[in-house]
Amino acid sequence: MTRARSLKAMRRSIAPTEQQEAFALAAWLDLRRVFYIHIPNEAKRSPRTGWLLKRAGMKPGAPDYLIFDMPRMPTGYMYKGVAIELKRTVKSTTSDVQAAFLATLSERGWLTYVCKGAKEAIARLKELGF
Repeated sequence: MTRARSLKAMRRSIAPTEQQEAFALAAWLDLRRVFYIHIPNEAKRSPRTGWLLKRAGMKPGAPDYLIFDMPRMPTGYMYKGVAIELKRTVKSTTSDVQAAFLATLSERGWLTYVCKGAKEAIARLKELGF
C-alpha cells in the first residue's frame, strides 16, 4: 500500500460513519423539539422484509430526514418542510434515485438539501431558524 493510499484509508476510518452522523443530527433536532422523522432506507433487510416494506409504501431514494416544521424564512416563499439526505463527510455520493426523489419533493414545495455530515446539516437548519 502506498503512503497516499494509506492516508486516504486512515481518513475514511477516522471520519464518522453515516449512522454516527445521523445520531448527532437526531440529538440536535430532539434538543430543539423539531418535528421530524428519519427514514431508515439504508438498513440491510432480508428479501422478504424488503418486499413487505415496499408493498407497504417504502420508496427507494427517500431522503434520510423529513422535517415537518416550516422553516422560518424572512419573507417570500413558504416551504412545506425540509428534506435532508445525510452523507458521510468522506467518500459519499448521492444516487440518481435519491437526487430524483429530492427533485420531486422540491417541485412539491419542500426545501431539500444533501449534507455531508451532521455539522453541515445543522448549519443549514440554523440558517432556516431552527
